[in-house]
Amino acid sequence: MLEHLLQTGAVTLARAAELVAGLQPERLLAALTGRGVAPLPKPPALERYLFEQPLPTMVVLSAGAVVAIVVFHRRAQLRRGLLIAGACLALAAGAYALAQAVVTEREILQRESVELVRHVTRADLPRLERVLHPDVTLVANTRAWGELDRRGILGRVNGLLKTADLRAGVLENQAVLDGPNVGRTQLRVRVQDPNYIDLAWWRIDWRREPNGYWRVVRIERLAAPLDRG
Repeated sequence: MLEHLLQTGAVTLARAAELVAGLQPERLLAALTGRGVAPLPKPPALERYLFEQPLPTMVVLSAGAVVAIVVFHRRAQLRRGLLIAGACLALAAGAYALAQAVVTEREILQRESVELVRHVTRADLPRLERVLHPDVTLVANTRAWGELDRRGILGRVNGLLKTADLRAGVLENQAVLDGPNVGRTQLRVRVQDPNYIDLAWWRIDWRREPNGYWRVVRIERLAAPLDRG
């Protein structure tokens, strides 16, 4: 077991060294920082800080509670300060509860994108079939994948990945709605097996079906910093 782990680690380090040696400095920086593709537009501030990322709102309200106590204590009006502080803390708790209760469509797309990566990595064909639209296409700048339709995607996953020892992680996950039933996600994904490392951005186009479920209509592997050429 120990010998196998050491061999696996040595192969991984050798592969990483080979990739780094062939990179130009700007491409190496892009690989390390995740830059290289334009980020997707962010949601409106109200939606973002109330429903998706309530922590900054909670911090501001909690800080307001502390300031209110300090200021009104100095004015010998501690009771008023405590009332204002209590209101601020109640609003902070409300912001947290609201964010937990409301799941935005962007968050759904981000969650579904992570699940898609998991389905592919595990070669889970039944779940993959459910999420792929009948007209889905995959466009990738790799020899192993190329351009595939739905049947080709499922066949390639079943043929190449079913017995592979893959580990994948989503390092960044962006989402945007382009219309009521159309959305995009952009993922920075690291894929690794004992002899291979891939770090790339992927774009996934989604379409919402009449039953409310989102399905993938296009998958595109964007230019990856570790690609040669």
